[in-house]
Amino acid sequence: MNKKATGRSQRKGRKGANPFKTIKRIVILLLLVVAAAVFYELFSDRPGEEKLPPAVSRPVPGKHAPMKQEGSGKAPPVVQEPREKGTPAPSPEPEKRKPASQERLSGLQVAILIDDIGFDLSSVKNLLKIEAPISFAVLPHRPHSVAAAEMIHKAGRDILLHLPMEPHAYPKEKPGPGALFTAMNHDELKKVLTRNLDSVPHISGVNNHMGSLFTEDEEKMVVVMKELKGRGLFFIDSRTTAESKAAPASREVGVPFAARQIFIDNGQDYRATRRILLDVLSSSKGSHRGLVLIGHPYAGTIAALEKVVPEWKSRGVLIVPVSHMVQ
Repeated sequence: MNKKATGRSQRKGRKGANPFKTIKRIVILLLLVVAAAVFYELFSDRPGEEKLPPAVSRPVPGKHAPMKQEGSGKAPPVVQEPREKGTPAPSPEPEKRKPASQERLSGLQVAILIDDIGFDLSSVKNLLKIEAPISFAVLPHRPHSVAAAEMIHKAGRDILLHLPMEPHAYPKEKPGPGALFTAMNHDELKKVLTRNLDSVPHISGVNNHMGSLFTEDEEKMVVVMKELKGRGLFFIDSRTTAESKAAPASREVGVPFAARQIFIDNGQDYRATRRILLDVLSSSKGSHRGLVLIGHPYAGTIAALEKVVPEWKSRGVLIVPVSHMVQ
């Protein structure tokens, strides 16, 4: 009786264990199938596919600064990288060419002369903060003429006497204190000119304030040039008239000379001045010694120079004192 009971109990135990053994076998079988598939995928050479070469490490766009063009005339090596929006497609030529504007600007010399200094000091302080050797033309007999000249001299910049001269529109347009007039005789011209030259310290040259009528009179300009030569000063012609005789007068006497090419601020609008500062550089092709630019201490002009000067430098423009332009 006991043997039969024990046999039934063992058979019942084996029947209860069978489902777990079946599941175990299924799991093992599935693992074998998966392993076989992975082995086949890794080591089989399927037709129509090639093994890829190892990835080549490339610079990540945006993580490095582009090489600056420094006017050497050599283009940097072409590097094919993802382009930012708005960037032109790379040239199919084997060597990338620089834009024409950069080719023209390379090595260009520009002198910036700011007229009408003497009415205040704040504009002078702001102009001196610009990292460029800007030159200054100081009017005689103005409230801050001497203080401005001392400040500019301390900063090591060129100082010119901004010499008032008679315009065609006189008396509607008044050149101000210390003006030279065509009606003056030689002695009167020398007397007024001497007083003006003595009134502004540290000057190395002179340029005309107004003077569209006076500079057309070569005889009177020779008188002026002789006084400048005696003091070792140069002359910058502001070119307020196309008929100026300043150049022949300076040659006759032997005074170092240069002429203004462009007025940068016929108005006080920041955007217009900035546009002129950028556009005038494209006209520099064929300019042998560079450009003499004349502006005024307007807030818009100062802001435009603050914006454009760093761009000029990055494009190879050399900003020099106006004294470097005379010959």
